[in-house]
Amino acid sequence: MADIDIRATLRGAGLRATKARCLVLSLLLEQDGPLSHADVVQLEAITAAGLDRAVVYRNLMDLTEVGLLSRTNMDGVWRFEPVTGDAHPHFVCHDCGIVKCLPDGAISIRATQGTPRSLDGGSLSISVRGLCDLCV
Repeated sequence: MADIDIRATLRGAGLRATKARCLVLSLLLEQDGPLSHADVVQLEAITAAGLDRAVVYRNLMDLTEVGLLSRTNMDGVWRFEPVTGDAHPHFVCHDCGIVKCLPDGAISIRATQGTPRSLDGGSLSISVRGLCDLCV
């Protein structure tokens, strides 16, 4: 979703392309990992635009409802990120709590006899927990 027309994407999903929705979606597209509602509210562009917590939350939920964002509970906190089509693993730091998307190929999952069918590409969420490079 790198160079997409945000307004057309929102309209194509059945949503009005409001300034707040455009801003929230474009900011999440720029991130290298999923963000919590609190993380999004603290982004400089959100505060500069004067968006309050409730507006940001409603927009996150609207974008999730139409399938443009996914919402995952990785560490006791709901986090939002753009839907890319493929399940991908995340790294969660035990110490500072940062959550990052891991690069393709970092984790290999293989379905074998007796494993759930979702391992074959269904709805899947994978989190790896440890200490990030800054906290080691």
